[in-house]
Amino acid sequence: AGLYSSEKEFAEFLNVHLGASDIPDIPPPDAAIPSVYSMLTKQNAFLLLDWVHTLQRKQINIPAEFLTSMKEGNWVRVSLGGSAGCGPPSQSFLLSASSASNLQNAPILVDIPIIDQKFYGDRINNYVGELRILGVKFEFQEACQYIGNHLMSRVAASNLTRAEVLSILKFIEFLGDRMLPVDNFFASIKGKRWLRTSQGYKKPEESVLFNEDWKAASKTSNIPFLDQDFYGKEILSFKPELKLLGVVCCFNKCYMDVYIDNFKAPAAWNSLSAEAFLFILECLGMWNSSEKLVAALKHNECLKTNMGFKSPAECYLFDPQWGFLLQVFNSFPIIDETFYGSRISSFKMELNMIGVHVQFEEAAGAFAKFFKQQASLRSISKDTVLSLLSCYRKLNTPGVLFPSDLKKCFNEEKWLRTKLGDYRSPKDCILYGTDWEPISEIAVLPFIDDLSYYSREAIHKFKVELQELGVVVELRNGAKFVTAGLRLPDDPSSITPAAAYSLLECLKNLQREPNERVLDAFACKVDERWLKTTAGYRYSKECLLFGSEWKSILQQEDGPFIDENF
Repeated sequence: AGLYSSEKEFAEFLNVHLGASDIPDIPPPDAAIPSVYSMLTKQNAFLLLDWVHTLQRKQINIPAEFLTSMKEGNWVRVSLGGSAGCGPPSQSFLLSASSASNLQNAPILVDIPIIDQKFYGDRINNYVGELRILGVKFEFQEACQYIGNHLMSRVAASNLTRAEVLSILKFIEFLGDRMLPVDNFFASIKGKRWLRTSQGYKKPEESVLFNEDWKAASKTSNIPFLDQDFYGKEILSFKPELKLLGVVCCFNKCYMDVYIDNFKAPAAWNSLSAEAFLFILECLGMWNSSEKLVAALKHNECLKTNMGFKSPAECYLFDPQWGFLLQVFNSFPIIDETFYGSRISSFKMELNMIGVHVQFEEAAGAFAKFFKQQASLRSISKDTVLSLLSCYRKLNTPGVLFPSDLKKCFNEEKWLRTKLGDYRSPKDCILYGTDWEPISEIAVLPFIDDLSYYSREAIHKFKVELQELGVVVELRNGAKFVTAGLRLPDDPSSITPAAAYSLLECLKNLQREPNERVLDAFACKVDERWLKTTAGYRYSKECLLFGSEWKSILQQEDGPFIDENF
């Protein structure tokens, strides 16, 4: 009586004499411990940690079910939002004083279960290894990851509130200001759809913060802009934080995919504004090429021209060196520079990419085809003729490429209206001049209908061009026309001396380059009584030309001598 043994001594006695062991020395069962599913007293909690310590020291594998129950059981006393509670070790934190202070001051709407050190005392810090085995977390970054995971778990059930999103941004700002690590927090919230945008909820990397640079892009693309009506203007103050999350905060070629991946339906691409279309050309210039972007433009009437909105393949870019060609018939859709401004000309390469005709060769080929069509329909107006001649003058100058096919059209198509009421090619026409007046009295000639062109001067100012095209200007070159159109009158007295001289002049010109067929045709046409002689009108083969050597033996009245007085 009166003897006292310590707890340790008593335990050793039981172990030696009865084979009994204290809990830390008992081999663990491969089963869950029911008592760990409610909060343990401090003494029992440390007893459990000693058990884990002993097992580790003895290198005894902890059975899976036993370990799981200790990890997941709600036996740890924690502080949650200033209130005491209990939780599993795997969801608990034992942080340093500085980390705990940072989290306490952090503007985040998530309570972190921190092990209650006031309850356990400093002794708890002796079990860091054991607590780590049970899933307790010690690092500040792990706490950040827990916060992110907790917020994203709410996303699965419902969308984050405005306050929760702003708290995330404030937390990122808080971490940045204190130069604290953010990687784990970012990893936990990226890849989840929690930002509200104009196109529904999106991941940060799929979202765009609107500014005026995106205004033109929004005309043709359903860009997921952050919903500023929902978040308010306060969201704009977190541009650096949003950028860190991957939100697109400015426009440049790095973010072209955001624009292209969200194209609107084809109908939105018709009748584009100047701002929207120039923006698209800028995109093509920055991004070199995009099949999707080019395809969206090619198949829509998105370009404003002098003939309304047209698809790119129908349009032509005006070029000061040859654009006048397209204005002749007013049938080619020319991009409206007044609508787009002079900038449009600087996008020649981009316009070519989407199918706009920007090269002279393309325009000349299309013009030649249309020229032929109009000529075959005999529908070329007087205004068009004057425009064609003006174009020819500009194209037919040194240093200017004049495609052979186009030049052939000018030379061979029947586009000049004559006074005979038909259309002829230039080489089959005559430009009227005073030297043609006498012969025109006795011949039907294909004079260009100069009086229909407002005034004779209007067509005659292109005399050089017409002559280059093959129009006959001088009488000495028009004998073939006289031969074909000669119509000697039934009454030879109506043939004036000037007309007779012109006819003889034509014969002289024909003889310079003899052509039997033409000469025979001419002879047939003049086989009429048309030469006035002193004996009346005779066939040319019946006439004599009085010579000075005859004066000594004959008088002009003695035979059918050509009437020189006449």
